[in-house]
Amino acid sequence: MAITASLKYFTADDGSNLYYQHWIPEFPKALIVYVHDLGDHIGRHNELTKFFVKRNYAVALYDQRGHGRSEGRRGDAKGFGEFICDLSSFVHFSRNAVPEGTPIFLAGVGVGGQFIINLLVPAWHAVSWGGSHPGKIDGFITMSASITPIVKMPKWKLRMNEKLVKFFPKLRVHTNIDPYDMLRDATNAETFSGDPLVNKKISLRLQKGLADNTQLIMAMASRIQMPALMLHGKDDRIASPDGTKQFYLRLPSPAKRMHLYDECFHDIANESVRGQVFSDMETWLEDVILTSMKDSHHMPKENVCELLPMPL
Repeated sequence: MAITASLKYFTADDGSNLYYQHWIPEFPKALIVYVHDLGDHIGRHNELTKFFVKRNYAVALYDQRGHGRSEGRRGDAKGFGEFICDLSSFVHFSRNAVPEGTPIFLAGVGVGGQFIINLLVPAWHAVSWGGSHPGKIDGFITMSASITPIVKMPKWKLRMNEKLVKFFPKLRVHTNIDPYDMLRDATNAETFSGDPLVNKKISLRLQKGLADNTQLIMAMASRIQMPALMLHGKDDRIASPDGTKQFYLRLPSPAKRMHLYDECFHDIANESVRGQVFSDMETWLEDVILTSMKDSHHMPKENVCELLPMPL
């Protein structure tokens, strides 16, 4: 199977150069656009890429601004919307790398899942974020989505940061994320902690933007009607699995499925059960693609994403 690989930089709408990887089979079943978590980078997700490319899926990943090998001040952005614009631009950019008509799915980990949810809310582009419209999306996957954070700052520190952000918005503080809360396996956690491309700080303005968005995100569920797969570790110490469950239950589309994994922390794409996680993703993708192909013979494609009943 011939694979076209690109490890380069693409230019975001504001001119920033963001590092990306494209792994494109000649005739892919679908394109998966993958969005990493806060402080993370795509180099840590090679196993997911290899799993899906071997199964004839195209995979597109990028280091978000201020992360990994991409440009931007570490752990900072002018506003929350910049990350949504970057994601939209990358989807638009990656769409042109696969044959026309290839189904496109978004998959995001932690805060990456939070960004995906924001992108999918209808009329998101009407907000003054600008950027390229991503085009049609056929479904989305969240992995330990940051919907209801568990890690919280002491109230006195929260009040102090609320005052400081007005005067020192770019001031960076520690994320308060313990590497040993990311992964159950201590060796994997140590590797994560020692990774020079992992960023452990966040600016006050980005911290506030993320916190403000979590106050709104649950209400977004009722506005998203497309196939959805939501995955979460039962023992996640960073983002609550109950938050994912509540969001899932509010999704109006019957084309949804959810899996919770025993004895798993936050980074389920790199936990010991990742093989099962990837397998569950593949099964769901195959079901959605198959149903879409069947229904496309007798109804417009834009309605396909509202079908496929999938039990919890």
